[in-house]
Amino acid sequence: MHRRAALLAIAVSAFLLIGLSTEPVLAAGDDDIPGVPTGAGVTSGVVDETTDPYDVYCMKLFEDELVHFHLATSSSGGGLFDYAWAELIPPGVTSIHSSYSELARVTTHPFSFSPDADYTPAKDGVYYLVVGASGNGISYTIAITGSAEKPPNPTYLRLRTSAKKVKKGRSITLSARLVDGGSAPIAGYAVTLYRSFPGKAWRKSASLTSQTGTYAIRLRITRKTKFRMSFSGDSTWSSCKSRVVTVGVR
Repeated sequence: MHRRAALLAIAVSAFLLIGLSTEPVLAAGDDDIPGVPTGAGVTSGVVDETTDPYDVYCMKLFEDELVHFHLATSSSGGGLFDYAWAELIPPGVTSIHSSYSELARVTTHPFSFSPDADYTPAKDGVYYLVVGASGNGISYTIAITGSAEKPPNPTYLRLRTSAKKVKKGRSITLSARLVDGGSAPIAGYAVTLYRSFPGKAWRKSASLTSQTGTYAIRLRITRKTKFRMSFSGDSTWSSCKSRVVTVGVR
């Protein structure tokens, strides 16, 4: 425990020397990708192999720009072999439970103690950092230095149709919700509706605005049509597309 406390003190002192904020970003974490946006600085949390085994973060990294990770932990359970670890996951991975190759790893395992790691990306992208634990109530602090920026918060468009098939000339209602990673509505933004007929390219159909994050439009169906919506995003929220819904005629 004294060794881990000393390492944490060294990490915090290093951040004071290089001019980065050492105030912990107390994030509840997320159980899977896309994770909680973070960047250069100090991020803290608690993982527990029984109740909350993983915290996942996302960060924007840049080609040929080195980033350094330092992990320090303490355990409220006081187990002799309690420890935490963190792995850097490449862009494009959709879940920490899928197959992937780790890019960098740090751990406070007592027999393979390796709390520091460097990584230099080969391409720009949003990378993911998953923190796991062996033991209960493992408090961790990850100090990230180098070229790591906080990406926009992830967004999702949930698109639904009132009917999957209608008589030719009848109308259906398309409804959608723009939400964040916790499924809370994102209000005050516009989304774009696109449609496509069989064998045809996607074309813009309408622009919809909402002060509540909920959108609806009624459309007349004359032939089989595919629909999707998109959100362009901004500096706060990432762009996204909805799933494709298809409405047929009978």
